[in-house]
Order: sequence, then structure tokens, then C-alpha cells
Amino acid sequence: MSEQQKGTFWKQIGVMARDRSALGSVLVSATIFIAAEAYFVTWGAHLARDFALSPERIGQVAAGLGVIELAGSVLASLIIDPLGKRRGVIAGVIFFMGSLIALMWLSQSLWTTLLGMGLVSLAIEYSIVSTIPLMAQQRPANRATVLALGAMAGAFTRSLTDPAAAWLLEHWGFLAAMAYSFLALVVALGLLWRWVQERATPEGTKSLSQASL
Repeated sequence: MSEQQKGTFWKQIGVMARDRSALGSVLVSATIFIAAEAYFVTWGAHLARDFALSPERIGQVAAGLGVIELAGSVLASLIIDPLGKRRGVIAGVIFFMGSLIALMWLSQSLWTTLLGMGLVSLAIEYSIVSTIPLMAQQRPANRATVLALGAMAGAFTRSLTDPAAAWLLEHWGFLAAMAYSFLALVVALGLLWRWVQERATPEGTKSLSQASL
């Protein structure tokens, strides 16, 4: 990367950091990744420890959850544009929070726990996918920078969440890790409510047209 390119990159980051809505969308994505990672890093260990599932059985469960996650992606693709990007993400976060509450309530037997995990997996995939168009619409002229920062923030928060969630599982149990996820989603919902705006499509179209000239 040349010095000029580096300067442009950091200038774009500086501009975006002063845009509360754009910055908020990145932070929302990061906090959703915190909630998702706390679940991802603990559910397999939870099934092995509390329900004595073998690695083979856990792999089969993972395959089933993967199919459910695919359904979450399809659901997001069908809902986000008609509903609105900001409202779509808000709906996803609320759904995610509700699925965590359901999982905590359903954690009585293996089969009810798996049902709760299916709900959480569906909510996670929907929530993650729905944040992408929300971030992309914030600054159409700097779309790649915003999405790259979203990915970087997600990777950073996931790396911090892994040891924290594992510690909670080890010392306080699976439900404590899910409570950690829930708190992260409370933060995401607050950011969506106070900071993030729905950016008008015509503005984005105009910016793209100007950029192509």
C-alpha cells in the first residue's frame, strides 16, 4: 500500500468515526458478534459436559444447526429490504434476545436444549446478515471502508469474547455465558435506538452515480 493510499484509508476512517450513525452501525455489528461468539464457543462444550454427547453426536448437531443458519440467511434476504434495514436489525436483535431467553428456559433436557439452540442459531444468522446492508448504506462513497471496519471490529471482539465466555462456562455454567450474550445485545439495541439512522436510498444512489462519473 502506497503512502497516498494509507493516507486516504486513515482519512476515510477519521471521517467515518465522526459519523455517529456509521460508527454506531459498526459497533452494533461488533456487539452482535460478541453475543454470537459467546454462544458458538460454549454450546459444544455444554452438550459434552452436561449431556455427555460424543464428538460424533456434536458434529451431527452442528450439521443440523448449519442448515438452520442457512434458513436465517434466507429469512434476512426476504425481510430486510421490505421492512427497512434499521428496523430489520432491531427486529433481529430482539429475536436474538428472545431466543436466548427461550434457550435458558428450555435447558431442561437434551431435546428441549437442542430446540432452543435451533432458535438461537436462526436468530444469530439473521442478525449477522442483516447488519451488512445496514452498514453498507451508511456511507455509500466509503462502503468498502465501513464493511472492512465492521469485519475488523467483529474479529477483534470475537477474540476478546472467546476466553471470557469459556471462563463463564467453566465457573458459572452455560447459562452464565448466555447471559453475557444477552447483555451484549442490550448494548446493541441501545446503539441502534440512539445512534444508528436509516439512510435514504436516493442519497446512496446519487453518491454511487457521482462516484462512477
